[in-house]
Amino acid sequence: MYEKLKEKGTVRFELQKTFWGAYHAIVIDQYGISWSLNYPEN
Repeated sequence: MYEKLKEKGTVRFELQKTFWGAYHAIVIDQYGISWSLNYPEN
């Protein structure tokens, strides 16, 4: 989902590992909707 959103959107926070054991990113899509993505590490 991250890759698809960033194709036409704006990445505000790159997908990266967090201290709480997940991967997190923030992307604004082509329609101006902000997405906060959180993927488990495993």
